[in-house]
Amino acid sequence: MTHDSTHDVNMNETTQDAPNEVGTATRAAQAAAAVAGLFALVVAGLLVGNWVEMYFIFPRQEERLVEMKQAVIANPDDQQLVERVRMIDLRLREKRFRRQDFVQKGGYLLLGCVTVCLVALRLAQWFQFRWPVPTGPADASARQVRQGRLARLAVTAALVFVAVAWGVAVLWPLVRFDVDTGPTVAPFPTMEEVQAQWPTFRGPQGLGVSRHANVPTEWDAASGKNIAWKTPLDGEDGGIQTLPGFNSPVVWGDRIFFCGATEQQRQVYCFDLETGKALWTADIPTQAVLPEDWRLMEDTGYAACTMATDGRRAYAIFPTGDIAAVDLNGRVVWNRNLGVPDSAYGYASSLTMYQDMVLVQFDQSEDDQGNPRSKMLALDAGTGQTRWEQPRPVRDSWTSPVVARVGDAWQLITAAEPQAIAYDPADGRVLWTAEEIMGDFAPSPIVVGNLALIVEVYNRLIGIPANQTGDLSQEMTTIAEDNLPDITSPVSNGTLLWMIATEGVLSCWDLTATVEDPAECMLYDHEYRRESFYASPVLAGDRLYVLGAKGTMHVIDAGREFKELAACPLDDACHASPAFVDERIIIRSARFLWCIKAQP
Repeated sequence: MTHDSTHDVNMNETTQDAPNEVGTATRAAQAAAAVAGLFALVVAGLLVGNWVEMYFIFPRQEERLVEMKQAVIANPDDQQLVERVRMIDLRLREKRFRRQDFVQKGGYLLLGCVTVCLVALRLAQWFQFRWPVPTGPADASARQVRQGRLARLAVTAALVFVAVAWGVAVLWPLVRFDVDTGPTVAPFPTMEEVQAQWPTFRGPQGLGVSRHANVPTEWDAASGKNIAWKTPLDGEDGGIQTLPGFNSPVVWGDRIFFCGATEQQRQVYCFDLETGKALWTADIPTQAVLPEDWRLMEDTGYAACTMATDGRRAYAIFPTGDIAAVDLNGRVVWNRNLGVPDSAYGYASSLTMYQDMVLVQFDQSEDDQGNPRSKMLALDAGTGQTRWEQPRPVRDSWTSPVVARVGDAWQLITAAEPQAIAYDPADGRVLWTAEEIMGDFAPSPIVVGNLALIVEVYNRLIGIPANQTGDLSQEMTTIAEDNLPDITSPVSNGTLLWMIATEGVLSCWDLTATVEDPAECMLYDHEYRRESFYASPVLAGDRLYVLGAKGTMHVIDAGREFKELAACPLDDACHASPAFVDERIIIRSARFLWCIKAQP
């Protein structure tokens, strides 16, 4: 046989192998497309089932849960029912989060599967193209063989991807998240847990009273005495650069939270209580559309509202109406915009909480026709959805709502011109009102026994019997008329009451006195010259802590006569009210975050 004839035989064998290679690749691509298409149908079916459960089954289960919560309200002492409601609520939340997570993952799987199907169909079409019988050198046929093998490899990889995706889709819904893997965290803390923390503005119940009396009575920034740590907030010396804000720190466990903002940016910060280390910064998206003429007073700023926390998440609201929840790892769980409030000085009401609800006093000025636009909202702590809403017939105010115990029940107490209003925090039902209160309200109310105490700025301190219901306008009594604060809130130990005015006058009043002239109830007043006060006073044991704007904490004996025990300077501007926890005082100044703790 000649060399030419041998070459022809080899060419014939090679060209016969090529169609076989192409046919195999075509069938493999068609098989991959079929598997991917089938998988897409399965994932789509799972997504449809997931949607049905989220929008038809879950609402019924949640309605049943609401009924059980109403039963808890009617029978608050039934601890077995309370625990059952907590566990059911927790499982429903976990299921909802799993389903929401599956929507995202299932969507990605469906997209990947459809992509594989389309690519495989395109490859099958390409492989079916009738290639001309090669007449050139043998290396061209060999190249075709290599391309066929590469095509088979690509299709095999696609099949492997589909198989892995299939396994994820099938096994993911079967993963049990409710298996006992350790202590279960209830959806909201007990009131006893709340009392041990500093979760809202002025601490538990907004009273400004700490259950921890074991805090230092003296410290000094210059010498470092009893300064456990201080963290720079201006980006210097290893600290972080925080945005400005006058809101006060809140504390839960080993976490400290506060927020900062500018016109363009909003952030939440978390610090470690033991070390002062910045743990994370969370950027809060804005959904607000600000009017062109919208401005804030510099004294209010873009972050005046103190946050709230329940140990599960931290919650922040800003004067733009943006409100958000951030988990303990700094991930934004939900955020929404309530509308941009129209407030003369800028919105400044702090958040408070009741069980698993975030309570928002959303006061603003009337519209052009004189109609009130204020409202009280309760938002679900886990989702941000509105649980209840009540219109408020009041004008803009800068007070913060308080959830306080009156007798055996909890009340949500608010103050604004022209009404003080108390709500049932569970459902928003109005419990009592007191009309004809006047002024620009900034100091927040407090509860002493059965009395709700409310400051009418530049007018009087009034007491309202909060254990009654209905219209209590005729039941109000005047307790004080002098030395009233216009920013800070009062504090009481049950028998005595203290107020610190912005200009520096500290006054003490006897709440047990039965006299006709309110002036006779005042036990003393003391003036701090050349010092202003914006932080509200705090009681810890038998000591009163009053923080000046220049950073000096005045520690005063909580008795019937004025006696200053110590003056502790930090030499930095302080507008925020301090937080008190076990053995520690947390102070946010203009340039630092401080932890005051007795040092060995």
